[in-house]
Amino acid sequence: MIIIVGGSKGLGLSLAEEFSIDNKVIAISRQRQNYLSKNIKHLQFDINNDDINILDQVIAKENISAVFFTVGLIDQQDDINLEFSTIEKIYDTN
Repeated sequence: MIIIVGGSKGLGLSLAEEFSIDNKVIAISRQRQNYLSKNIKHLQFDINNDDINILDQVIAKENISAVFFTVGLIDQQDDINLEFSTIEKIYDTN
């Protein structure tokens, strides 16, 4: 099992698709994504929220081989609309 946090666009999406060839993948992201591979399970989740228990419930029973954190701002529009403290929290998380 490969876990990719930030798996809806860019590097995260590419990693999810590539690793799904030979592995089961859990892709976690704020945005919903339609993946080409059936080996990818998507969890829509904002890692900056305080309720991280959803991750515990889903991945606690899995044998995890690798975890990739490719999270970030979705696009420049996010940067404009978010308060500075929220942007700072996202950068600190990354």
